Amino acid sequence: MGRGLMAAEIIERGTDAGITIFRNPLLARALFFAGEIGDEIPEQLFSAVAAVLAFIYRLNNGEELDPPELEVPDDMQFDENGRPISGAV
Repeated sequence: MGRGLMAAEIIERGTDAGITIFRNPLLARALFFAGEIGDEIPEQLFSAVAAVLAFIYRLNNGEELDPPELEVPDDMQFDENGRPISGAV
């Protein structure tokens, strides 16, 4: 998981390696602030994470497609500092 300079380094290394970069700050923040590395993915995020995994699978199989539009539940939305955005717990 990365923020700020660490995130920039992760993105740069991925780009240098020819890896497609998928950005969804709301989902990334939900995963970052709702648990620790090694924790199970919160059930509220199953659909969004499944859509990302399906997108990656299809890319790896040579399909050219647009990134999925994801829905992150209101109660799992955080700003860049981990503060809930309107109604997040």
